Amino acid sequence: MSISEYFRQFELLLEAKNLGNPGHCPRGMYLTPSPDNIYQWHGVYFPPSGPYFTGVFRLVIDLPPTYPQDPPRVFFATEMWHPLVNGTTRELDLHSPASPISVWDPARHRVLDVLWAVKYVFADPFFKSIREIPDPTLAPAPASPEPARSRTAGGGETLNVPPITTPDMCVNREAWKMCHHEPKLFQKYVDTFVENSLAEETLYAAVPPENPIRFCSLPETELEKVKQKMLKTRPNPYALSLEEPIKQLEQAKRASRISDGTLELPTEHI
Repeated sequence: MSISEYFRQFELLLEAKNLGNPGHCPRGMYLTPSPDNIYQWHGVYFPPSGPYFTGVFRLVIDLPPTYPQDPPRVFFATEMWHPLVNGTTRELDLHSPASPISVWDPARHRVLDVLWAVKYVFADPFFKSIREIPDPTLAPAPASPEPARSRTAGGGETLNVPPITTPDMCVNREAWKMCHHEPKLFQKYVDTFVENSLAEETLYAAVPPENPIRFCSLPETELEKVKQKMLKTRPNPYALSLEEPIKQLEQAKRASRISDGTLELPTEHI
């Protein structure tokens, strides 16, 4: 390994470690580099709100050797029905104009920004930007789109995204059409994917050896111990409320361990 490659990998390890700082990583997001490949990070996302709430979605972030000059790519290991997720490859389209990081800036953007982008496209403001578009069969479309304005991903962070999300911005236009024209049907359809993500064969099925994240079932007695541990956690002025993760813990009745440590999810927030 060359000296430059050594320092590049060391910087990636520091970047991964810094995700543990209070307020850095989005709530419900857990991520760890592969023990055999520093350029591949494995994660799991527990959406704290929005249409996909209570789901458990595995994802993989592939970093190119030229990172941060070139952006990472995000793939979902769990089946996904989403306007910005390719139904075949399950890749999240970070280059879409609807993405907060559609134009990658190596001077500013890092994996952390990718995680906040993931949170945004799963949060209510993103889907509201689809439903706000006037139906062209009922009213004429505006002559030109409004300039991008700031929205929040639900936690107060400010993201520069378009005020509306049009179908041409989406890799999965069928999902966009359903969300826009039949939002209730869209929610029912999403619910089936959420339920599938919680199925035992999905949660506990064998995963590739390079993925250090494993799920295991907890009996009710152990689940209650985890809950009490969360409630006794020393208050942190930077920490987010434990109300939602406890609700998710009780609803999903699950926990996970990371092989190189004893992290029990979701007993603490990154």
